[in-house]
Amino acid sequence: MKDTNPSATISPFLCDHLIGQCAKEKAEEIQIPLETACFASLIAASHAVGSAYTVCYPNGDPLPVSLYGIAEQPSGTGKSRLVNDLYRGYIENGAILNKEIQKERKKVESSIKTKVRAGEEPHPNEQALLDGLKDIPRGTTDATPQSLEKVMARYDGFFMVYGTEQNLTRTLLGGLYSEGITVDGIINSAFNGEYSSTERASSDRVTFQGRPYGGIFCLSQEGTIQTVLESAGTSGLAERFLMIREDDLLGERDKYKDVDAAELNAFITGVGPAPKTLMSKAKKVLPMTAYAAYKSRMSKLAYERSLLDSVDIEGLKKLSFTDEAWAIIEAAKSIFERSISNQKTRNAFLASMNSKIDILVMKAAATIHVMDTADYQSVGDIQANTVRSAYATVHSLFDGVAKISTENNLFGDNPEEQAVYDFLQQQRKPVSFDKVYMSLKRRKDSPFKFYQKRGEAKEMMEQAMKRLSEQGRLYQTGGKTPLFSVN
Repeated sequence: MKDTNPSATISPFLCDHLIGQCAKEKAEEIQIPLETACFASLIAASHAVGSAYTVCYPNGDPLPVSLYGIAEQPSGTGKSRLVNDLYRGYIENGAILNKEIQKERKKVESSIKTKVRAGEEPHPNEQALLDGLKDIPRGTTDATPQSLEKVMARYDGFFMVYGTEQNLTRTLLGGLYSEGITVDGIINSAFNGEYSSTERASSDRVTFQGRPYGGIFCLSQEGTIQTVLESAGTSGLAERFLMIREDDLLGERDKYKDVDAAELNAFITGVGPAPKTLMSKAKKVLPMTAYAAYKSRMSKLAYERSLLDSVDIEGLKKLSFTDEAWAIIEAAKSIFERSISNQKTRNAFLASMNSKIDILVMKAAATIHVMDTADYQSVGDIQANTVRSAYATVHSLFDGVAKISTENNLFGDNPEEQAVYDFLQQQRKPVSFDKVYMSLKRRKDSPFKFYQKRGEAKEMMEQAMKRLSEQGRLYQTGGKTPLFSVN
């Protein structure tokens, strides 16, 4: 099998855990790249775990478990099959549970109505029971910003958005079909489970007030990552997403390479016998014991959510770390903080992402831990070895995101630097400072317009270009009138 050149290699850190073992089986069955399968398995599991559990800091404050993830694979690689298989256990059991919940809800509602008609007061226990009958989230495969708030309102703040179409990110994060409205703010809040309140001018809009929590996963065609990077701007949303990019296996998935094409064609057209190799492999079913356990665990998580008295973030089950496990997270945070301090020139995107190392390790460790707990076992504290696996996984993904951000030219540490860099990248030949200044200050969307009113635009542009030159991103020619170009 060819080298798929993944942006991150995470399979070695997950191979001893159910998530990695399931991914290996699905990658072999579907013939999709292993690192992408591991990434998808981790993100999907985090959504199910996050519907029933939070992971806590030492002081008891809860953090949502669900991760945000984006991966890219072209059409025809088995994306839809992989994603649907990974979520199947949770979704299918959720549908079964919802039928029972709806039956019980109708029964209680009928009892209450009967007593009201008879002039009697409904029993308080009946109303409490009715209020506690919450549907299991079905998952959302396409969402506008408006519909996402409706989902949050329905599930007490929880959302689980996943899909394999690029429009998922364009619609939700890029404002497509929603008059440019995005949900950066509420998704940013949901990452940490922070309080959010949205108000809209239109009276027919459903808005959400409370502590949102949930996850997003898109495994789609090339360009999906770019959509998030561009749509997020300086909102801080992009650095909350884990990302992976990997070459596909199209053209490499032939199981019958040892059979001559002429033999295959002869068999297809009925003029020749069936090749022995073909008949021995055609209906061979691979053992899927790890996937069966993964699917069972996902199903159990839907059931665990159905048992909760309250499904807002404060009502979920709480996970905690052993002393050694938490010390590893503290050590990791210290290491990454030093890496930020040691940067000669600050890259705000990467610095902000690195500052979230503790949060993402907590989320990944909680996911791995719960998925490794068999259905008949009780979920205890998260152990040190689980945190080590989570740290290695997130560290590798961070390195991959840094590589992806470099490929997407996310170099500047503020909007001014990015505006200058983008403008120069579009020029066919080196241009003078005056041309950059005159062009950018006229643009309606230019970040320099704010400084123009204060008479500081020229100075801010000079500083931005100086920083970019120091970073080695711009090339400056000598002479009386220096000319600038992208390096």
